[in-house]
Amino acid sequence: MTITDVVISDPKLTGLTPSTVAALASGESVTATAEPYVVTAADAARGAVTNVATAEGVDPYGEPVDAESPEVVTPTAGLAATGATPPTAMIAAAVLMLIAGAAAIYIARRARAEQA
Repeated sequence: MTITDVVISDPKLTGLTPSTVAALASGESVTATAEPYVVTAADAARGAVTNVATAEGVDPYGEPVDAESPEVVTPTAGLAATGATPPTAMIAAAVLMLIAGAAAIYIARRARAEQA
């Protein structure tokens, strides 16, 4: 049996290639590729990314057929945190260094002004 007009879709992926296949005979398979998925903050908060791809086509009798991939669950625990908020102590230290630098500049300028 040959399935025609096959459309492959995956709601989490972009750039799916191929996204359509003209015909797929019994026993044949197609491997599709896509752009890498970027894990979102919501994914990380949930602790996992869940995904299911689908394929739809038409059987030799003109009837629509579809199939879903098995559900794939990828845990996000243990992933490196990127773009995280810096610790408060680090921000405080940076602000103190800026204040100390500004004070040093002020004192140096005042001392030069008094010498002139």
